[in-house]
Amino acid sequence: MEEDGKSNSSDSNRDNGVDISNSTEERAEFSRVESAARGWMLDFCFVSLCHYFKEDKLEQFNRCLNELQVFLEGSDDEIWNQERKREVCCFLERIVHGKQTDYYYASNKQVTPLMSAVSIWNSLEDTVVDETLFKNIKKLLFIQSVAVCMERGDYIKASWVIEWLTEVCGMPQNLRMKLSLIVKQKDTYHVFLSTFCFTSLVESVKSFIDLFLKEHPSDFLLKAASKVILSCQKTEDRTANSEPEPSEALEEKQKKSKKPLFALQSAVMWQPGSSKKPCFFQKISSRNTAVRLTSRCASPLKSENETKRRSTKKKWTWKEDKDLKMGVLRYGEGRWAKILEDFPLPGRTGVMLKDRWRTLKKLGEVKSQRGRHIDHVSS
Repeated sequence: MEEDGKSNSSDSNRDNGVDISNSTEERAEFSRVESAARGWMLDFCFVSLCHYFKEDKLEQFNRCLNELQVFLEGSDDEIWNQERKREVCCFLERIVHGKQTDYYYASNKQVTPLMSAVSIWNSLEDTVVDETLFKNIKKLLFIQSVAVCMERGDYIKASWVIEWLTEVCGMPQNLRMKLSLIVKQKDTYHVFLSTFCFTSLVESVKSFIDLFLKEHPSDFLLKAASKVILSCQKTEDRTANSEPEPSEALEEKQKKSKKPLFALQSAVMWQPGSSKKPCFFQKISSRNTAVRLTSRCASPLKSENETKRRSTKKKWTWKEDKDLKMGVLRYGEGRWAKILEDFPLPGRTGVMLKDRWRTLKKLGEVKSQRGRHIDHVSS
């Protein structure tokens, strides 16, 4: 009986696609198996982190970052001994919180996330294949480290950031002089800052992630899971296609097919001399009201929802006003389509931009910029 039980267990494992041997000689050391499996899981967390960053999904990014930290706390250096991936994770975390100057990652609380990211980026120089991309991201980090302080109106800290970056991270002298002049003028909407904006920094970092994942693939577990999902989908499709149609469904189809091509819908026939086609009425009565629906009228519920959507106006935010001002400053008043192409104003149209600009002029916040055009400033 005992031998039969072992035989049945072995057959069951083979049926499930698992071949587990009871021989101690063929069994791998569990600690090494655990190390390999944990390494795959850490790699999967890293790839997921990069994916959520590229998709701009902040909530999933933070969740994945917490999972990765938990794995690393319980792991030895031998399990995930890929220091470059750790540095990339730290770098992406600082970029995500780059506009939040109250975050800090160093003993000095004055050091903002983007200032901290500059130091990490310098250590990643040998991992960036494209030298031009490396220099561009470094320049954007310098500029945005100052710009985020100016956006909060903290010009004193912006000046301190310039001195710190020059001393600690080697900011070029020409860039230092240009940023110092902008801070001195307190010109938060300067064209130079809008040209090298935070959005450009994020997009450049996404390009770096693509190159890094090509050079350091970490997708073993991702590919294995994808194969399983695709296999299950194919099995489900074959099962769905092989299932015969129920007899009731076939009978229903036959009944529908026997329906006359031109069914009589109304006793009132349209006459050639008449200028109107017949309308079909359906009366819905209630205690207090009677609603008449015709074939030309839409549902009252639908029209009510549409009226609510039309009546709900999205308020203009400070960021949208800033982008509108920068767009008019750059391209001139009236070029609303061009401004919508180059500035992030989701849900806005040219008419909305025109009306808002007229409102800002009435409030005295801006002056007429018609026909004025400012070229991009590069350094």
